[in-house]
Amino acid sequence: MIKLSRENYWPVLVISAAVLLVFGWSVSFGFLYYDDHIHVFENQPLIKGEILYFWKHAHEGLYIPLVYSAWALLYKFFGLNPAVFHGLNVVLHIANSWLVFLLLRSFRMTLSSSVLAALLFAVHPVQVESVAWVSALKDTSFAFFTLLSLWVYFSSSFTGHRKWLAGTLLVSAAILCKPTAVVLPVLISIYFIYFAAGNIRDRLKNTWNSVGPMPLTLFLGLYAIQMAKTEQSWSQHPNAMVSLLERPLIMLDALGFYITKILLPSQHYVDYARFPRNVLDNKLYYFYVALAVVFLIALAGWFRKNENRRSPEAVFAALLGFMFFIPTSGIVTFGHQKISTTADRYMYMIMVAVAIFAAMLLEWIQASGFRRSANKIAAIILFGLGAFSFMQLINWKDISLFTENLYEGNPNNYFANRNFGLINQLKGNDEKALEYFKRADAIDPSHLSAKAAIASLYFNRRDYENLDRFVEQNLTEEKLASLQQTPYETHAFFMAIAESYIERKNYGKAMAYLCKAKRLNVSQFAGEVAAKIDSVKKLDAEAGSQCVN
Repeated sequence: MIKLSRENYWPVLVISAAVLLVFGWSVSFGFLYYDDHIHVFENQPLIKGEILYFWKHAHEGLYIPLVYSAWALLYKFFGLNPAVFHGLNVVLHIANSWLVFLLLRSFRMTLSSSVLAALLFAVHPVQVESVAWVSALKDTSFAFFTLLSLWVYFSSSFTGHRKWLAGTLLVSAAILCKPTAVVLPVLISIYFIYFAAGNIRDRLKNTWNSVGPMPLTLFLGLYAIQMAKTEQSWSQHPNAMVSLLERPLIMLDALGFYITKILLPSQHYVDYARFPRNVLDNKLYYFYVALAVVFLIALAGWFRKNENRRSPEAVFAALLGFMFFIPTSGIVTFGHQKISTTADRYMYMIMVAVAIFAAMLLEWIQASGFRRSANKIAAIILFGLGAFSFMQLINWKDISLFTENLYEGNPNNYFANRNFGLINQLKGNDEKALEYFKRADAIDPSHLSAKAAIASLYFNRRDYENLDRFVEQNLTEEKLASLQQTPYETHAFFMAIAESYIERKNYGKAMAYLCKAKRLNVSQFAGEVAAKIDSVKKLDAEAGSQCVN
């Protein structure tokens, strides 16, 4: 039973203080031009308060309506104040760390091992990305509802239909924050069946009495995955294309990579450039595969011991870690493989399993007569991990530091090169900016942002010859339709081209692009577009008459 008793009050305060000391200063960070613009500050349905849109559609290939609804409400009441958005992530991480501690206590772990293992979950460097990145709210929120659902199912305070209803609602909420939570109904059902008493019929009956209609949420999960199917086009990228026989190797490589990140957390990057094709061509993957195989053999051998076969905490941790690892392991294709099969945020819920096994290890060491020594060593290790997380957090402070980390992790990252272009443009170094924009465009020609930036630079330099040539070659109507773009990026491009024609007194072509900008219906720029159209009408009435809604 998970219960917050008096003896658990001080550990909760310690855990809260640790999270605030390590991650609290992230509330001073801004938004990043790396998904935050797509999800939050350039997300027009969100800014307009059109919450129902996110429940009816997948936005940018993601069906996470509960997360978008939360962001929309934050915007409604606080505007685009990044401190509030970052603060929500920190608060959720504190709550998740509490719930991990209470989960460990429900497995009857000692107070000291529960506190230390929960702190491992709270301050480990692999958690930095999920806590410091506004766009990672889907990870912290889905973990929150997942852990709450476990509290309901493992708690004797909930029985019968109360447990059914509360558990089903929480699992549904987790799925609506991140479709990966579709594995949760399977995880909990297997766990209860495994530990139920009697024959298979009795086990199924006892499981039904515990979890009830919760497995029906599988249909919600499948619906969420179907809604987000547009993202699957990413998996057809050449970087992600590997044979069925190669996929187990990709999975083992990812497992080995994560093991090293947990045990020896070196520099952490947003993009590890570990997409499938790159992994298979890198000799280092033999090391990660070998490490993963050794780990799996050791884990299987450990479970063969009689005392661990029916150990609730061991079985649960193994099931949880395995099921939340598989969807983004590379054994099946998924969207982000275009960039990297591995990412720190994929470890967020898996760190719950790591915390459980860490607590069990501490229990074993303490039982061997080394309680004080084990606790002291664990506390020193946790202090070091927290300090390293604190230092890693600086990489998320602003666009400049973030881009440097992104580029260091993968110099061929599209967004790193595009962002360096933007930074150099702001500094007035147009030649260097153009170099980075062109490199970004060569890395991934499917995006509009670098192309629009190149066009904008040519316009600012009044280099109309190169501007016209570039637009004719790269930004025809047909090519525009096939590019990955946001309304904001398209609007900026149309307006820049329109301005170039106004300066050359070609008002007909200028009006054509202004009309395109108007039809985008980007509300925050509606006044700017209307004013520009009126000014062109005054200069050329005939050109002005062609713009229709």
